[in-house]
Amino acid sequence: MANSQVETLRHLGLGDGTNPHGTPVIRNSTIYGTTVYGGNYGFGTIYRLANDGSSYTVLRHFTGADGANPVAGLARRGQTLYGVTAYGGANNAGVIFRLRLDGSGYALLRHLKEPNGANAYSRLHATLVGGVWHLYGTTTNGGRNGTGVIFRSRLNGSNFTVVHHFGPGPLGTRPAGGVIHLGTRIYGVTNSGGAYDGGVIYRMNDSGGGYTVLRHLSVADGYGPVFNSLITNDAWLFGTLQYGGSSGHGTIYRIALTGSGFTVLHHFDGVDGAHPTNELVRAGTKLYGTTSGGGVNDVGTIFAINADGTGFAVLDHCSITDGANPAAGLALNAGILYGAASLGGANGLGTIFKLGL
Repeated sequence: MANSQVETLRHLGLGDGTNPHGTPVIRNSTIYGTTVYGGNYGFGTIYRLANDGSSYTVLRHFTGADGANPVAGLARRGQTLYGVTAYGGANNAGVIFRLRLDGSGYALLRHLKEPNGANAYSRLHATLVGGVWHLYGTTTNGGRNGTGVIFRSRLNGSNFTVVHHFGPGPLGTRPAGGVIHLGTRIYGVTNSGGAYDGGVIYRMNDSGGGYTVLRHLSVADGYGPVFNSLITNDAWLFGTLQYGGSSGHGTIYRIALTGSGFTVLHHFDGVDGAHPTNELVRAGTKLYGTTSGGGVNDVGTIFAINADGTGFAVLDHCSITDGANPAAGLALNAGILYGAASLGGANGLGTIFKLGL
């Protein structure tokens, strides 16, 4: 990456795991994440490394039987990490898993299968519901209409329940993004469906029912959200859309929790980035994120913008040499952003990096 502030912590290789797409998790001085491919069996890994780039350790080499291709990042609750894979498991439809921070105690909580949802691409959301901790997640396929579901379970995998079956098309389909939980409601996005087939922003009751489309996404808005793409404060949802907008390269938006006040905060023009595919991270009045394409080298950018839409700035133009196509979102810890590039680096298979603010 071009900016001297960006430091490549790890050049990934086949034995390490390759092509990370999920946003890293930071706890104290340690980074945790997933790679989609590579590892001993080629089905991806879970890794850990120190925030100075040392002590890189593969905590899990996925075998296929225990899951394959963890596109999503990880969720953490206490000393335990939770995650999903897109494929593998007993039905090759993905799994829900957990393991401890030291890599021990790997457990399969659920083998996903039809008709209860298949192929999970977004990070789980751990949250309290009625005083009990639950995991919420989405699948892109499966369910009653074959176009994905929202599910929840206890942290130990028990009480697995599908709380929503997506479809028919006008109500939104293929929820490539995960959900967030506020009060007694959950909010999320779909990758397709809606009035313009560009996806929707929705809310519903956390126990099921009350499904409401807040916004039918259009070419003018931006469309096609993927992976985890929503963050919030007390009144607003913020997100990214990978296509559309005034130049066709995607947008950053906000919308009130009520569904009113939808505003495009930034239209990417290609030079400042193109095709943002993951969530933003917020620090005070600033939002930070990545684009998977565009920029000076046409392999992505790292950017900042104020929450009111002013002050957009490219912090870094990514490069093939140091890490290209940062499809993952960013994690913020002690004034430092941590991220992962899905391609590029010394082996062409991705990197893990940090950027001081």
